[in-house]
Amino acid sequence: MRVEFPPRRRRRFEELTLQVIAASVAVLFLLPLLWAAAASLREIGVPSPRRIDLISSPVAWENYRTVFRVLEFHRYIANSLIVTAVAVPTTVVFASLTGFAIS
Repeated sequence: MRVEFPPRRRRRFEELTLQVIAASVAVLFLLPLLWAAAASLREIGVPSPRRIDLISSPVAWENYRTVFRVLEFHRYIANSLIVTAVAVPTTVVFASLTGFAIS
Protein backbone atom coordinates (compact mmCIF):
# COMPACT_ATOMS: atom_id res chain seq x y z
CA MET A 1 0.00 0.00 0.00
CA ARG A 2 1.49 3.32 -1.09
CA VAL A 3 0.66 6.60 0.63
CA GLU A 4 0.17 9.58 -1.66
CA PHE A 5 0.81 13.07 -0.31
CA PRO A 6 -1.03 16.14 -1.58
CA PRO A 7 1.09 18.12 -4.10
CA ARG A 8 1.65 21.02 -1.71
CA ARG A 9 2.88 18.78 1.08
CA ARG A 10 5.05 16.77 -1.31
CA ARG A 11 6.68 19.94 -2.66
CA ARG A 12 7.40 21.12 0.88
CA PHE A 13 8.95 17.75 1.73
CA GLU A 14 11.15 17.91 -1.39
CA GLU A 15 12.28 21.45 -0.54
CA LEU A 16 13.11 20.41 3.03
CA THR A 17 15.05 17.40 1.75
CA LEU A 18 17.06 19.61 -0.62
CA GLN A 19 17.80 22.07 2.17
CA VAL A 20 19.04 19.28 4.44
CA ILE A 21 21.27 17.94 1.65
CA ALA A 22 22.62 21.45 0.91
CA ALA A 23 23.34 22.07 4.59
CA SER A 24 25.13 18.73 4.86
CA VAL A 25 27.31 19.52 1.84
CA ALA A 26 28.07 22.98 3.27
CA VAL A 27 29.19 21.43 6.57
CA LEU A 28 31.39 18.96 4.69
CA PHE A 29 33.07 21.83 2.83
CA LEU A 30 33.52 23.94 5.98
CA LEU A 31 35.02 21.18 8.16
CA PRO A 32 38.51 21.37 6.58
CA LEU A 33 38.55 25.16 7.08
CA LEU A 34 37.54 24.73 10.71
CA TRP A 35 40.20 22.06 11.16
CA ALA A 36 42.89 24.28 9.61
CA ALA A 37 41.92 27.20 11.86
CA ALA A 38 42.03 24.93 14.92
CA ALA A 39 45.40 23.51 13.89
CA SER A 40 46.82 27.01 13.43
CA LEU A 41 46.13 27.77 17.08
CA ARG A 42 48.14 24.81 18.42
CA GLU A 43 51.56 25.36 19.89
CA ILE A 44 54.49 24.77 17.54
CA GLY A 45 56.02 21.33 17.90
CA VAL A 46 53.02 19.77 19.61
CA PRO A 47 51.91 16.60 17.81
CA SER A 48 48.41 16.34 16.38
CA PRO A 49 45.87 15.05 18.88
CA ARG A 50 44.55 11.51 18.54
CA ARG A 51 40.98 12.66 19.11
CA ILE A 52 39.03 15.58 17.69
CA ASP A 53 40.32 18.59 19.56
CA LEU A 54 39.11 21.80 17.95
CA ILE A 55 40.27 24.14 20.71
CA SER A 56 43.67 23.27 22.11
CA SER A 57 44.21 23.87 25.81
CA PRO A 58 46.94 26.50 25.43
CA VAL A 59 45.76 28.61 22.49
CA ALA A 60 48.84 29.91 20.67
CA TRP A 61 47.92 33.30 19.20
CA GLU A 62 51.65 33.92 18.84
CA ASN A 63 51.58 31.77 15.67
CA TYR A 64 49.78 34.54 13.80
CA ARG A 65 52.17 37.23 15.00
CA THR A 66 55.08 35.05 13.89
CA VAL A 67 53.62 34.54 10.41
CA PHE A 68 53.06 38.27 9.89
CA ARG A 69 56.57 39.00 11.17
CA VAL A 70 58.34 36.33 9.07
CA LEU A 71 56.45 36.63 5.76
CA GLU A 72 55.97 39.74 3.66
CA PHE A 73 52.18 39.89 3.76
CA HIS A 74 52.12 43.52 2.67
CA ARG A 75 53.73 42.41 -0.61
CA TYR A 76 51.20 39.59 -1.07
CA ILE A 77 48.28 41.90 -0.38
CA ALA A 78 49.62 44.55 -2.78
CA ASN A 79 50.09 41.94 -5.52
CA SER A 80 46.55 40.66 -5.00
CA LEU A 81 45.12 44.18 -5.17
CA ILE A 82 47.03 44.94 -8.37
CA VAL A 83 45.88 41.72 -10.05
CA THR A 84 42.29 42.34 -8.95
CA ALA A 85 42.36 45.98 -10.07
CA VAL A 86 43.43 44.89 -13.55
CA ALA A 87 41.50 41.62 -13.93
CA VAL A 88 38.03 42.72 -12.78
CA PRO A 89 37.61 45.76 -15.06
CA THR A 90 39.14 43.86 -17.98
CA THR A 91 36.75 40.97 -17.47
CA VAL A 92 33.76 43.30 -17.20
CA VAL A 93 34.70 45.15 -20.39
CA PHE A 94 35.30 42.01 -22.46
CA ALA A 95 32.20 40.26 -21.09
CA SER A 96 30.12 43.33 -21.93
CA LEU A 97 31.54 43.49 -25.46
CA THR A 98 30.92 39.79 -25.94
CA GLY A 99 27.36 40.10 -24.68
CA PHE A 100 26.77 43.05 -26.99
CA ALA A 101 28.18 41.11 -29.96
CA ILE A 102 26.02 38.05 -29.24
CA SER A 103 22.77 40.00 -28.82
